[in-house]
Amino acid sequence: MVYRPALPSELWLLVFHYAADCPKALYPAQYTPFEPDQDDTEAAENASLSIKRAIVLVCRRWRDLGEELLYEGLHIHHGVPALCDTFEHGHGCDLARRVRRAVLPYAQTQTPTYRPVPALSILTHCPHLEVLVRPCGRRALYPQFQFSTNAPELPALKRLEWWQDNSACCTGGINSLDDVLKAAPHVQYLTFGGQMFMTALRQQQRLYLPELHTLRLRAVNAIAIRQLCFWSTPVLDHLILDDAPADAEMLDTLWENVGEQLQTVELGRDEHFRCHDYVATILTVCPGVRELNCRVLYTEPPCLEDKFSATIPHTSLNRVGLHAVHFPSEAPDTLWDHLRAHFNAYSRQSFPELREFALYGEEWSSFRADARFREIESAVKAAGRTIAFMA
Repeated sequence: MVYRPALPSELWLLVFHYAADCPKALYPAQYTPFEPDQDDTEAAENASLSIKRAIVLVCRRWRDLGEELLYEGLHIHHGVPALCDTFEHGHGCDLARRVRRAVLPYAQTQTPTYRPVPALSILTHCPHLEVLVRPCGRRALYPQFQFSTNAPELPALKRLEWWQDNSACCTGGINSLDDVLKAAPHVQYLTFGGQMFMTALRQQQRLYLPELHTLRLRAVNAIAIRQLCFWSTPVLDHLILDDAPADAEMLDTLWENVGEQLQTVELGRDEHFRCHDYVATILTVCPGVRELNCRVLYTEPPCLEDKFSATIPHTSLNRVGLHAVHFPSEAPDTLWDHLRAHFNAYSRQSFPELREFALYGEEWSSFRADARFREIESAVKAAGRTIAFMA
């Protein structure tokens, strides 16, 4: 008889976690430099979901153990009534408690009648929901947002990813960003994307967000900036700009409202960040910024000589993160000059507290041994700073 040692359930769960390789970027409420783009995250999530589905089909024991992983992330698409019924009875109640992340398309929160939106019942049964995503998906040919709706209480929600739908927001509740934030008082990370219409402005009462630390903006317009600046965000200290506005002055209101409290600013993968010296603007209007992160190829090297000096130094900046995404291994001299300018912009006299250049992306390994990079590295070390290659 063959001896088959039985593994404890905890070890099986650990094995399943490694096998599914669920992207960490799906769940964190804390700021992480250079999170994957939305398309990359969705592809990794779909691959992870396929593995989880395969795990629960192997045997009864694996199904019982793997369900915890399978229901960790929930996509509310088709079959809403069946899922509601499952969560309301017996073992389904335990499954609902395992849900940590939910993706809720606007197609599932239409209000063609006065009856409650069925998808809200699903959220109500998920007391440990930490992440809610309202994605920018394919719109219905004739969207039906006729009647008002409500927003369920979301006491455990820490991260909200919101894409604005101006047709839906008029119904309030789960379709209104302000109403969802009121129902989720512990949100720490907010991603806001899309253009906002004047009809969507909600400025009758100032919204208080006591735990919001990270704000990520995607393709917003001036009206959206105006709405965000009307909120009270006392602990906001991380700002991510995924896209550069058509006019850099559109961000002036944002800088005036939160510039002095920011400690980290990150610029995204948008070539329009090369049309204006955003880094110089950020360092000027954000005197307390300690960390600045940008994509080298997509960001204009800053010109700081006329803004900072030994007599007017920036005394907060201590770390600059540079991502080499799309930087070619056989780069021409013009790109090397561009790269060199990013390192040379921060003189020792003007930035006395700068200690580290953190380099992100696998592209650095392809030209790390290049003599031109070694020359840059030597100049950085001569200034008393270090270069750290991040995973």
